Amino acid sequence: MEIEELMNTCLEQEHLPISRYMVDWMNGYLDFFKCDPEMKWEDGGPITDLSILQRLMSCQTDEEIWSLMGKGIGDIQELYTWYKGQNLHPVLEEATGVPCYGEKDEDKAERMLNYFIESLEAKESVKQEAESIRKMSKVIKELKEI
Repeated sequence: MEIEELMNTCLEQEHLPISRYMVDWMNGYLDFFKCDPEMKWEDGGPITDLSILQRLMSCQTDEEIWSLMGKGIGDIQELYTWYKGQNLHPVLEEATGVPCYGEKDEDKAERMLNYFIESLEAKESVKQEAESIRKMSKVIKELKEI
C-alpha cells in the first residue's frame, strides 16, 4: 500500500488524533516525516515514512504524538506555529491557493513546548529546540507590544 493511500485512510479515521493534522500535512503545511536519516527506532529498525505513519496511527492522544516527536521525528516549529493559528508557509498558500487550516489553540502550543522541555524521554536537541521556540515567541510578542 502506498504512503498516500495510508494517509488518506488516516484522514477518514476521524477518531485518530493524527487525522486532525492530515489535511495540512498532505498539503505541505506540516511535516511528521522529518527526521535525521541516521535515526533508528528503539529496536534498531530503520525509521521510514511508513513506520512513522504506522506509529502515528496508533497514537490515541496528542501527547503520544508529541512523544514520537520528542524522539526527533517531525517538525516542532511547524506544529507549534499551526497550533498558534499562524501559517509558516504563506508562499505555499499563495502558489497553490490551498489554505492552511491550522488549529488555533495557543494553550496547546504552550503545553506542547512544556511537554518537550519537561519530558525525560525527549532528546536533548528537541528540548533545546522547544526552548528556542519559546524564547523566540516571547521576543516576537514583546516586539508586537512596542
